[in-house]
Amino acid sequence: NKTVTPDDTKSTESAPISKTIAELAQSLNWQPVAIYEYVKNSIETEWYWGCQKGAEETLRQKSGNDCDQSLLLAALLKASGFPTRIVQSNIEFFASDGKPIERVKNLTGIDDPWKIAEFFQKAGIPYKPVIQGGKITNFEISHIYVESLIPYANYRGAIIDEHGKTWLGLDTTIKTEYYVYNN
Repeated sequence: NKTVTPDDTKSTESAPISKTIAELAQSLNWQPVAIYEYVKNSIETEWYWGCQKGAEETLRQKSGNDCDQSLLLAALLKASGFPTRIVQSNIEFFASDGKPIERVKNLTGIDDPWKIAEFFQKAGIPYKPVIQGGKITNFEISHIYVESLIPYANYRGAIIDEHGKTWLGLDTTIKTEYYVYNN
């Protein structure tokens, strides 16, 4: 749905446009790239199901799961004037990667795919193992992320002008920058 609704711009209880959120958005120059990078690089990913902390507590603790990081990202983007919504869908980790299970092992810190399944189960995260050739090759999980209407056509989110706005899916929880991929 490409239509902007009032819900896409308003403050909510779990993602408020509070003084703290507004000041952080201002310190990031209300730039969507800077906001995204801040959440992705400053908030540690935790694995649990459902929204438990909200935007402000996620910011205060500097950690949260997909839902809580999405609430923080949404609050910062809305405070900066960008229509934003929360989206829930199923994802497979690095499905086009060639060796997605190796990447999932690195993200979770668990080597045994059956233990990864147990990890998701204990965390309460809805999941389904992807099995090929009798082995778990990936996982499909229920996942929450953000869509935001951002000028993207000319400068990929760096606000130079208001042309070429598009709804972009933004996910800050699958962090790969500091993870080491190995055999």
